[in-house]
Amino acid sequence: MNERDEARATDVADQMADATVGWVGRARSALQPMRRAAPFVGIALLVAAVVYVVRADGFREAFAAMRQASPLTVLALVGSMLASVFLTGTVFWLLTKRFGRVPFVEMQALMASTTLANYLPLRPGLFGRVAYHKTRHGIRARDALRTVVEAIGLSVACLVVALPAVAGGTRLGLRADVALALPLVVGLACCAFPAARLWALAWSLRYVETLLTAVRYHLAFQLIGVPVAVETSVAIACVSMAATLVPLVSNGIGLREWAIGLLAPILTGYALEQGIVAELVQRAFEIAVVIPTGLVGAAYLLKSRGAPTSGDDAAAA
Repeated sequence: MNERDEARATDVADQMADATVGWVGRARSALQPMRRAAPFVGIALLVAAVVYVVRADGFREAFAAMRQASPLTVLALVGSMLASVFLTGTVFWLLTKRFGRVPFVEMQALMASTTLANYLPLRPGLFGRVAYHKTRHGIRARDALRTVVEAIGLSVACLVVALPAVAGGTRLGLRADVALALPLVVGLACCAFPAARLWALAWSLRYVETLLTAVRYHLAFQLIGVPVAVETSVAIACVSMAATLVPLVSNGIGLREWAIGLLAPILTGYALEQGIVAELVQRAFEIAVVIPTGLVGAAYLLKSRGAPTSGDDAAAA
């Protein structure tokens, strides 16, 4: 590809990104009334899920199984979540470095702190990250939002690949883990081509995040005494990630619990409350990691040499 072709491809990519970002902005404005009510709906769904499993004795059975669980399972859950936090920061660092110079550690701290903030209604972490980049690094809001849209696109691409990979591998007689590793091998191999290196690497990291999500669900079901197959864990993880991407509810609160609960009887044969409990356990570990890493990230941003001023503190928090 010559310089003219590369410039033309870049212009097309910029036009597509601008159109996508513009569409997202218009959609957000149109959905503003729903956005105000959505957090309360999510919390109501979460409370309803907890009440349901308590009445069905789901928690009692889960706690009985967890008391006998191996500590290694708990450590693996925490470790996989920590790895996911790191990979998220790395993906955004890769996507953002086209528009401005952001130190790697600073990006990790920023993503950790804003991920915690995104648990609040209306995802304030997203706007805080955009404002922080604009103030500290001179990155336009349009470009910062573009990286968010691109990261979502990468996630969707991972979901589109993961399910067919495990399904196709099963039909071909491949082990599920081998079938799931093949797309990653292809993605990493594409890194050898300079024109595709950025996207291939970003996609590969996002794909590893998808696999780690499947690992967490596999461990969560195992922890409560109702183990599931690897391919089932992948399907559940894809549904969970899709629910998380719903823009109206922060981190899919309430949606994920009921989505996994309703899916469990279909894919696993377990009761609805067992699927909900597995999701609640997975979310509990998620929050147990997101809170300390988010606080550490916020503290780093405040104490670092390039610490924001009082106006930026609110943006980063």
